[in-house]
Amino acid sequence: MTRHALHKLIVFACILTLAGCGKEEAASPDQAADGGDQAEAIGVILDADQQSKLGVTVAPVQAAQYQQTIDGQGTVVDIQAIAQSIADLTTAEAAVTASEAALKRAEGLFKADTSISKETLEAARRQSVADEASLALAKTKASIAYGSDAPWLKSKRRSAIMKRLTSGASAIVQASFPSGLSGGTPSTLAIRKVGEPVTGSSRQATDVWAGPADPSVPGPTLFGYVQDARGLTRGDHVIASIAAGAPENGVVVPASAVVIAGGQSWCYSVADGDHFTRVPVDMNRPEGGGYFQNSADLKSGTSIVVNGAGLLLARETGGGEEED
Repeated sequence: MTRHALHKLIVFACILTLAGCGKEEAASPDQAADGGDQAEAIGVILDADQQSKLGVTVAPVQAAQYQQTIDGQGTVVDIQAIAQSIADLTTAEAAVTASEAALKRAEGLFKADTSISKETLEAARRQSVADEASLALAKTKASIAYGSDAPWLKSKRRSAIMKRLTSGASAIVQASFPSGLSGGTPSTLAIRKVGEPVTGSSRQATDVWAGPADPSVPGPTLFGYVQDARGLTRGDHVIASIAAGAPENGVVVPASAVVIAGGQSWCYSVADGDHFTRVPVDMNRPEGGGYFQNSADLKSGTSIVVNGAGLLLARETGGGEEED
């Protein structure tokens, strides 16, 4: 064999050896197992003593209902303008009552014995017409400003409403909704101040009516009479919510139970007292100081970590991913 042929044979043997090594590396079960070990864990086991040292507290999640809402933003209306509107209406109605009575007397006297002149009768008629026009104007102004169904346009309710408004027991809110409202004007609005947590105990506006449109908002404007307005003051910014769709059944995960890892929200469910498993948490539906879930992983009565979840996450991940 020539030197040149021997050199080619050696190069070919090296190529075959390297190819075989590459196949062996790709198929190595030991390396596949090592790669699985590097995957992120989603749980941890802690005995009672370790849980105590970390301050881990466990509690069952509670059943809850969630209903989708349409939300609008608004304010608590200054009652000075409303008080003036009510005063104008009351004054105009009193004037109409008085002038109608005066006209009736004048007509009776004039028919009986003409003890009053025709000019006096005509003056009584003019006054009655003028007072009717003043009342119509007051109603029109109130309707333009607050809507034609404002409850104080009804004289029987006006005194009670004004008394509660001036005492601060009740309030009028105005809210604009950027999207349309299906089904027309709702019967109630749930009212909360901006910054207050979303809870089931929101104030309720039980008198709701359509108001004049806000040119800066494409959707409708609604007014609401909140009879129990504790905590609301003039000028407060509020969120008004309208129930939409059927309620869903699920549970509420307390905010204290939620941790963030890898860009995902989690809580820890507990099994057998010492097995803690991370369960994804949807934070898009805040409810009752926490977050509503309809996940199959979390049912009413499921035990979860409500305190110490952040330390538990640090223990699980070595402290590198805790973001709660």
